[in-house]
Amino acid sequence: MSRVAFRRVVAAITVLAVAFALFWLTSPVGAGPGTPLRMYSADGTDLHVAALTYTEGPDPRWKRLGEASSRIIPSRLLLEAGTFEMGSGQDLALDAGVDAAATVLRKSVLEEPVGVYPGVVTGTSSGLAWAVATILLSDPSLREGGVIYATGSLHSSDSVGSINGLAEKLRTAGLKDARVVFVPAAQFDEAVSALNIRGDFETAELVVGVASVSEALAYLCESTPDATSCSPGRSGRPLSKLGR
Repeated sequence: MSRVAFRRVVAAITVLAVAFALFWLTSPVGAGPGTPLRMYSADGTDLHVAALTYTEGPDPRWKRLGEASSRIIPSRLLLEAGTFEMGSGQDLALDAGVDAAATVLRKSVLEEPVGVYPGVVTGTSSGLAWAVATILLSDPSLREGGVIYATGSLHSSDSVGSINGLAEKLRTAGLKDARVVFVPAAQFDEAVSALNIRGDFETAELVVGVASVSEALAYLCESTPDATSCSPGRSGRPLSKLGR
């Protein structure tokens, strides 16, 4: 092969490689139904808590890291950097979760957890998960035993309200390996029915309906009674009355 021909081959391969790299970097991350919003501490420690979420399809090609860079930095690079964009209502869910955890733990100041998700999460149904994550961030002894999945909006103090798209959110891959799946008490039967209809009986056995963050903590305290957060007066109503 002549030197000119060799250079042309190298140039063609280089162009193809660059084109492939650009396509991979700028293509949608692909979050879809059942993609969980995972919770971490600010230093990157996995809190073993995830909010069940639902999106209609692939995420936008770009994620924002400030308005100026939204059209410059590829979504995959931002995901690798651990970024997370707070969609509509998500900031309210986080604030409500932290406030509820503070109420339950009787503390005025708590460190906030960090969410990691490949795209934009909207809505307030992650409130319960934010609250549970905040509690586990404050009390590491509660993190043992697998990932805690949760969905539920927060109202007033630590009261858990119903959410939309429950059946779709329960399609999260690997849910059968969860430690527990918290859902609003009012939707416990709906959650179990949706899973049983699909034949997902293992996951159905993990569902626990809670009407408050206190009840979620009460369930966790059943297996970790010596945890700091499980002192008398913080256990919620009796476990026998929880939906499970």
